[in-house]
Amino acid sequence: MSDVRRLGWARAAIGTLILLRTTPLLAPFDWPFLRSASPLLGWPDGGWTVAGLPSVIVALLCILRTASACCFAIGYRARVAGLVCGLSGLAILIDDPFQFFFTAFQLYLSAIVLSLTDAGGAFALFPTPVRSPESSRWLVRIFLASIYFWAGVYKLRADWLDGRTLELLQQSGALTSRFMHSELLHRVAAWLVVAFELSLGPALLVRRTRRIALLAAFAFHGLLQLTTSPDFLGFGMCALLVACWEQRPPA
Repeated sequence: MSDVRRLGWARAAIGTLILLRTTPLLAPFDWPFLRSASPLLGWPDGGWTVAGLPSVIVALLCILRTASACCFAIGYRARVAGLVCGLSGLAILIDDPFQFFFTAFQLYLSAIVLSLTDAGGAFALFPTPVRSPESSRWLVRIFLASIYFWAGVYKLRADWLDGRTLELLQQSGALTSRFMHSELLHRVAAWLVVAFELSLGPALLVRRTRRIALLAAFAFHGLLQLTTSPDFLGFGMCALLVACWEQRPPA
């Protein structure tokens, strides 16, 4: 039951993060990356869009995403709420891809993935029947492994591996680390990140290395939150990592 509770904690965290990232709840902090969330993230402004959805439809999708995120977070019909939240959010992103950013995409996909698991079976106002906790955990593990895999593959390009990307991020202020002050350190850090991301996925899928991989992943995202421009990507990844944490079997 403890592992099901962790799935429930992950569900509540993802639903809460979606609400915080797509609504003006944190507007008093005046963080730059949250200024587009008023009145709701993706709210129609009358500009050109790809899908050409009417403004009233986009507005309704924004409201539907917010309402379903609330239900998903508190555990009211979590399966349906997670699917509705994730799909409505993706529809908004598809309609206006110029407002696309990976944090929202990751949170919406996380809601969909967790809705397909037993995450609504614990830490919920209205728990759903638990069906298969082990397959639920495997679905989350595979989802996480795919994120790390594609993140590593995407960085297998010259402008990342030679450190130029990290140097530009540091010059723009998006990377605040004070330890990387040379071309060699930028290059070493770039290769280490690629190696870490490509190895983290398989390590999460193997039981013998899973606990170490989870601890390393928590540390990795904590470091990113401290050294890069703040957003909720690291928090979303940590919520999914919590769902993968297993209690040690009794001796």
